[in-house]
Amino acid sequence: MFGLFRKKNKGIVVRDIVFKTQQAKYQALLAESRKDPSAVFVAWFDDSTDKLQRLFTEHGQEAEVLSYKHLHTGMIAGRSVVFIEHYPMPAKEQQVFATIETGTVTVYSSLDEGLFRLVGGDHISAMLDKLGMDENEGLTHSMISKAIRNAQERIAAKLTIDQSANSMEEWMQKNTGVSANAKDF
Repeated sequence: MFGLFRKKNKGIVVRDIVFKTQQAKYQALLAESRKDPSAVFVAWFDDSTDKLQRLFTEHGQEAEVLSYKHLHTGMIAGRSVVFIEHYPMPAKEQQVFATIETGTVTVYSSLDEGLFRLVGGDHISAMLDKLGMDENEGLTHSMISKAIRNAQERIAAKLTIDQSANSMEEWMQKNTGVSANAKDF
């Protein structure tokens, strides 16, 4: 009746898995590739694409690693899509997520990546150490996803242009003028 009781389409569901270090994240990506050999791994930055492809090659694993620029719906039909990092600008990220026409997107991140360094990832990592968290354990919770979105929105609010870059660190430097090693933005 007039759509009052229909569920609203919430769009793409983003499932964040966050690790303390990039090394732990990459080990988890290797494990994911072994578990699901048909998975497609997608990176926002060419440097990340190259790094993951080298890792898979070094470990003798066949996996499809793509730049988001080469991702299209036909190649992922029936396959899981795993993004290996977040893009700092939420609008661009959501636009790409929407074009792949899948209900859920998984994003692997680490607290020592550029996006998290700008919003206190080192403080979170120290807290997790105090709690005795295993470095290889991934965190997933709606509060984490919300914190990531808030960080992206903070960055987007301060920018007028999105300059392309080959790595997250270069993107942060070019677009924010702040080193990815900075403590806060």
